[in-house]
Amino acid sequence: MSNLKDLIGDSVELVFVSDRKRSIERAITHLYPLSRHCCCMWHVEKNLIQRHFNASSIFLFKQAATTYRVEEFERLMGQIRRVSERCYRYLEKASFSFWSRALFVGDRYNIMTNNNAESLNSMLRHARSLPITFLVEHIRKTMQKWFYERRTNATTCSTILSSRMENELQTTFEAGTRLRAHELTNSLTQVGISNDTEIVDFSDNTCTCHEFQLNRMPCAHATRGATLSGKSLYNLCSPYYTSEYWRGAYIEVIYPVTREVDWVVPNEILGTHILPPIVRRPPGRPPHDVSELDTSPLPK
Repeated sequence: MSNLKDLIGDSVELVFVSDRKRSIERAITHLYPLSRHCCCMWHVEKNLIQRHFNASSIFLFKQAATTYRVEEFERLMGQIRRVSERCYRYLEKASFSFWSRALFVGDRYNIMTNNNAESLNSMLRHARSLPITFLVEHIRKTMQKWFYERRTNATTCSTILSSRMENELQTTFEAGTRLRAHELTNSLTQVGISNDTEIVDFSDNTCTCHEFQLNRMPCAHATRGATLSGKSLYNLCSPYYTSEYWRGAYIEVIYPVTREVDWVVPNEILGTHILPPIVRRPPGRPPHDVSELDTSPLPK
């Protein structure tokens, strides 16, 4: 985390999604006090399964975790409590705002899991058994390949939003065409069917369904209201969803490692003695005297 902070500074807009490891929580609290920290819902679900909670409790948990409305969240938690008081207490102890989309304070942009980290772990599963230099080279080559492919896709993208978000916006727009809309003021629009209506406020880009402000992407009500008032749908989307930001994410080039004979290594690096890693001692074994460690430089 200390190394990460050298690259990414603290910010109220920064959100960490992790499992419930205490060490991660302590590091974030210490190094990123302005940021927000939330839990991967997949890890919570896995814990519920391991604790042998019934299928009904787990199904209701997934609904409660992903709902946008606070009132809907409270209704689902009431159902969980009736099905399993023990499950309710476990989720309450984990902190509702830690895993719930509706109660979380911060912008997590519809990211409910840490699947990216799990995908990287899967990619490195076999490479972990390699010597450290080969492992690092494996990571470098993989990232070089990924950056090139994604930079190419982003460069050839001709839409305002990235390809994926353009498709999502189109799907949401089509869903909105089936709704009725009535303007209340210059910024307020009532959208819905019969008694099932929501209020969209374009002065702060919010909707009473909460999906608009939590995803930073117009919901079906917002797309219908924007169409009625002649507003651009793209202006309602977070700039992070644009193809420009997509290209910027992969603009850096990852170069191969040159031949060792061509390396220019500073003297302060050449003269550094590399100590063995600090590891946990087996119970009952006395600590080593640091003076007894072999501090000779490792072979290249």
